[in-house]
Amino acid sequence: MLLIPLALFMLAVHAYIGWRLIWCTTPAWPPRVLGGLVLAAGALLGALSVRALLAVSFPSWLAWTGFTWAAVVCYLAVWLVAMEPLHLLGAVLRRRAAVPQTDRGGAAPPSLRGGAPESSGQAASAASGGGPPFWARRQVLSRGAAAAALLATGATVGTGARTAFAAPDVHEAAVPMPRLAPGLSGLRIGVLADTHLWPFLDGDGLRRAVDLLNAREPDLVVVAGDLADAPVGRAGEEVAALADLHAPHGAFFVTGNHEFYRVSGPTEEWLDRVEELGVRVLRNERVTIERDGARLDLAGVHDEAGRSHGSPPDYEAALGGRDEGVPAVLAAHTPAQVFDAAEYGVDLQVSGHTHGGQTIPLNVLRARENPIQSGLGRVGDTWLYVTNGVGFYGPPQRVGIPPQVGLLTLESEPA
Repeated sequence: MLLIPLALFMLAVHAYIGWRLIWCTTPAWPPRVLGGLVLAAGALLGALSVRALLAVSFPSWLAWTGFTWAAVVCYLAVWLVAMEPLHLLGAVLRRRAAVPQTDRGGAAPPSLRGGAPESSGQAASAASGGGPPFWARRQVLSRGAAAAALLATGATVGTGARTAFAAPDVHEAAVPMPRLAPGLSGLRIGVLADTHLWPFLDGDGLRRAVDLLNAREPDLVVVAGDLADAPVGRAGEEVAALADLHAPHGAFFVTGNHEFYRVSGPTEEWLDRVEELGVRVLRNERVTIERDGARLDLAGVHDEAGRSHGSPPDYEAALGGRDEGVPAVLAAHTPAQVFDAAEYGVDLQVSGHTHGGQTIPLNVLRARENPIQSGLGRVGDTWLYVTNGVGFYGPPQRVGIPPQVGLLTLESEPA
């Protein structure tokens, strides 16, 4: 159902670009027809790439070309909209130039008073002096705005692609947990999520993230879902770096929504592959972390997307019957799951899913979809930490929002 409004939106975007970039800047039909054909071909390519995401197998070149085109047209539309005041200024100047001018005494020029017509030389002079300045004329302003939008789009998309494939930042945060016993104070939790391996990112991107976490020496690691966008047969070897995660209390995995997508293949195949690499999958269950006589419950639940695949999140199984004097950390892919977690007295939920918004200005439009889009915050009495994640989804872009891994330090004293 989402494909229909998405298709209508992209159609409107292409139509707007065609109007501002082609129709308003070219006076003749041949360039307009050629530009229209280019836009139509790009729209078809973008539609094919989006459709390909629903297939189990599709060529990587289609993803690269189609989604790069989608990024270009969307940002081109944004920048063309930003140039609209320039068009408005031109319209005002042209309208002012079209108003008959009066002389100092308020009388109109002889030619406008019904007097004798001017000579042909005078008329030519008046004609040459009439109208708006050269730089305020329609095509001059339209072409200038189009050129500026194209340059800005190139810079935006180029920078966004560079950021998307850059090494992740390490985002550190301290989480005060009054119920945490002193023996576990200072426990460090590494957070890795949303690698979205294939077709854009491969095992090298995951390897960089694993190396970054290992260098910070976390006590345990949470891998919060959306590992790959391809079946195990295609991307199973790309996740081999998970076997190299070093943490005294182990590494743990919970499903994201993409683990349940058809393009990723059977969910259980991915969960089996993760466990082959020494990472424990928390299937609506919890484990106890102990150190120096202190205890911490670490629970994990399936993503909400599992409801339609026979694997719904079961908060009672993961969190029910706990010792209320023991603090609890919940790994759940989607931040909105915190509302269920809060009912069970969870001290901290660790999530991914949002990519931090992934790109500006899309992050503003999606901010209301989740209680917290990036970083650490409170939802009731529960802390919620959301990492930007390592990878991206859709267009290979991260505009203004870098990839990251998280490193949380639990503190027994309130901040």
